[in-house]
Amino acid sequence: MLVRRYQGRNEDEAIAKAKADLGANAVILHIKELSKNGIFNLTNAAKVEVIVGLDQDFHEQNNGGGFGRGEEFRYKEVQDHSFRAYALSSYSNLKETEKSKGKAISERSKQRQDKVGSDSPLSKGGQGDFNEEVSNSACGDLAAQRLYQHLLYHEVQEEVAQKLSLSIQQLISDESSLCLQEAVNICLEELIRTSGGLNIAPAPACEGLGGAAVIAFVGPTGVGKTTTIAKLAAHYHLQEKQKISLITVDTYRIAAVEQLKTYAMYIGIPLEVALTPQEMHQLIRKYKDRDLILIDTPGRSQKDSMRIQELATILSAAQPTEVHLLLNVTTQYRILCDIVRGFSVLSPNRLLFTKLDESASFGHILNCSVAIGKPVSYLTTGQDVPDDIELATTERITEYLLQEEDVHLL
Repeated sequence: MLVRRYQGRNEDEAIAKAKADLGANAVILHIKELSKNGIFNLTNAAKVEVIVGLDQDFHEQNNGGGFGRGEEFRYKEVQDHSFRAYALSSYSNLKETEKSKGKAISERSKQRQDKVGSDSPLSKGGQGDFNEEVSNSACGDLAAQRLYQHLLYHEVQEEVAQKLSLSIQQLISDESSLCLQEAVNICLEELIRTSGGLNIAPAPACEGLGGAAVIAFVGPTGVGKTTTIAKLAAHYHLQEKQKISLITVDTYRIAAVEQLKTYAMYIGIPLEVALTPQEMHQLIRKYKDRDLILIDTPGRSQKDSMRIQELATILSAAQPTEVHLLLNVTTQYRILCDIVRGFSVLSPNRLLFTKLDESASFGHILNCSVAIGKPVSYLTTGQDVPDDIELATTERITEYLLQEEDVHLL
């Protein structure tokens, strides 16, 4: 859904601007009066802001829809239209898909070998299929050497690549029937952990009060926290049938609040804003009977220790059971380490990697997981809600590490 804001001296002017830009199929989401106390509140200054949305699929099915002055936002209608059906459809086979991925790894990896390009270390050496069975120790040494070069190609840290390659060399020497991808998967399970999704367990602040799980998402600016929360909220509410509430602490970006508010209305769940630890505590108690409370936080520079500490104070009132640190996989490893150090005061206990669709290498997933020792929860692969998110598994991480130029292997 496309969401935009338009300002005017009155509702008619703001709506006219929106209609001229988006056409007659746009829907009014919200109308509000702007502050009249500003320094530059001149007579011709904008006094009204209209927030509108455009859903092409929905309006193609409802051609008679129109865009009229004073039209109220159709909450129930929006909740029931194609987004809800689309979200349910998108997640209907999530668990079955995850279970089947492991069984399909070998078949997909064999198909992938036909696509190996000349730029990858895996395509060099003329030793046949990268995933072929290794029948003796000499071939095991060769496979480990080729894997080591490939891991470096994916920007895996040298020490980590060496450790993994040596483990695989030993494993395939002992188990001659293993293909390389199976060996990598086995060894990765010893190096990294995955959380298996969100843990729906009561937070300390909710024990004896109904048992809501409280989960916070933190990270630097632009890493994708708001859209990630929307994806998870859609899945757990629409597919898992969990009772969800959203709380945002991000009042620094008006657009982020409005975006999350729009998602919340589409999904059919409440959204609240907490500005202080006291407000956070009150909201946690208010929604204590929910299954899950998801907390969105403002992006912070890892170097802004004062603002991160302020965030820590607010989150302490929520006592989250999980704190997911979101990391952009395209970021340089040195900066990722800096981010981890900067956000350590928030005590993150999960890693969530974003923007895999924008990356050509995926070694930092392995680097950070090994260095930090925290389990990986999810991988995001785009902006589309609710589609572009995957449950992190060692099998899926293996696929990313062993693939060549293409990103999507599903």
